[in-house]
Amino acid sequence: MFSVISLSVVLSRDSKLEYSIGIALVLSLIFEPLLLYNVSFQMSYVAVLSIVFLLPILRKFRSKYKVLNYFIDITFVSIVVQIGLLPLQLFYFQQFTFAFFIGNLLAIPAVTVILLLAILVVCSIVFTGRFYLFLDVVFNASLDLFLGLVSKLQLVEFLVFKEAKVSSLAILLYFGCIVLLYWCWKLKNRWSFAFLLIWCNASIYALILERKNTATDCLLMPYTSRRESPEIVVYQNSKLIHQFGISDATTNKIIPYLDWKILVLHEHSPFYLNDIAYDYLIVIGNAKVNYDRLFSECTFLEVVISSNTPTWLRELIKKSCLKHNIPFHDIYEKGYWELSV
Repeated sequence: MFSVISLSVVLSRDSKLEYSIGIALVLSLIFEPLLLYNVSFQMSYVAVLSIVFLLPILRKFRSKYKVLNYFIDITFVSIVVQIGLLPLQLFYFQQFTFAFFIGNLLAIPAVTVILLLAILVVCSIVFTGRFYLFLDVVFNASLDLFLGLVSKLQLVEFLVFKEAKVSSLAILLYFGCIVLLYWCWKLKNRWSFAFLLIWCNASIYALILERKNTATDCLLMPYTSRRESPEIVVYQNSKLIHQFGISDATTNKIIPYLDWKILVLHEHSPFYLNDIAYDYLIVIGNAKVNYDRLFSECTFLEVVISSNTPTWLRELIKKSCLKHNIPFHDIYEKGYWELSV
């Protein structure tokens, strides 16, 4: 994306930003079509498109003071990005955090200061001799303070909205409303607003019908950060009836759910019995097992890899799954895993 935009600037082509983004999107999918199913690819392009199309709507409310506009722009960018990313965060990660607003107000000015200090440190090494030692201390102290504030902000529980489930239909209707809202803003006529109202009413009706016709009993393993312990939640009739964490001390080797047997391999309990017919496998953390032998001895309907599993081990498991023709679900890349009735 950046390369296409930079190339248009170098060639002195006065092209619109959305055209450059579209060209970059098409070229990326031509060379790697599977990127379309990559979560980071989806979120990055949705965030950029949200800024390009929605930010001009809010920029009309800026003030006449430049200093105040700096923080207003940060706020507006944070809002439009989260408007675009909200359904994807709920769909893939089953959670949404309100810490983005506070984080961006702190992070963007702090990163600017840290980058300037880094440049000063490099320049002082070349031109000023030992003076760089003082700047190096200031730079490291600023960086440690910034990382400490970010880590503390992640621990604020009341800012995190968890256990939120949305369907593919809900995401489609949500983005349809965003597109229609932008269309109404551009056209500014009564027919466009009438069409938007009809779309919103139809969306509500469709979501109600989907909720009635969708299976409501499921076992869910949400996305968790590397610092958090993975957990499994069980819903019955759309109500949470059981929730338990998968920690070192409480890991069960086999989780019975309805008629299925789910084998859990943890880095502190990487053991299994090859005379039991398992249905699903959940790999948590650094569970070192000979997966080629495991998959030759046991047949699984699906292999689930938790988000805190190391990258090298995730790739090894995926390679073994492809070798033995076993479906797999990588929570780190695809978001939550759901086992529905």
